[in-house]
Amino acid sequence: MGIEKGGAAGSDKIRILFTFGKSHTNYAEAIHHLEDTEDCIRQMIYPLGFTAGDLKTTRICIEKDSYKVHGARRELGYIYSHKMQLEFEPDQERLRKLLDVLAVCPMEPEFEVVYISG
Repeated sequence: MGIEKGGAAGSDKIRILFTFGKSHTNYAEAIHHLEDTEDCIRQMIYPLGFTAGDLKTTRICIEKDSYKVHGARRELGYIYSHKMQLEFEPDQERLRKLLDVLAVCPMEPEFEVVYISG
């Protein structure tokens, strides 16, 4: 998690960048969890006045999860990574409420707060 310096003073927008990810034993589970992640975060932000169109997916990636032991590759399953963003007008109270929601999100997202000017 990071909050970029500069604060909201003079900012035109606040952008929250989310990253969700988890390892699964098979591909179907990874796909299913990917869909669950998006549904969960949407349900958490709707009460804050955001709509379905406010949350944008910027990247989805599913990769094999493996490691090497004595030169042999061992397959563990699949890791999914889902990156999303939410952008809104500067509103520190709304930002605080959003951060409160993220703090208890069962999907445990990594997130970054970016203040955009100009």
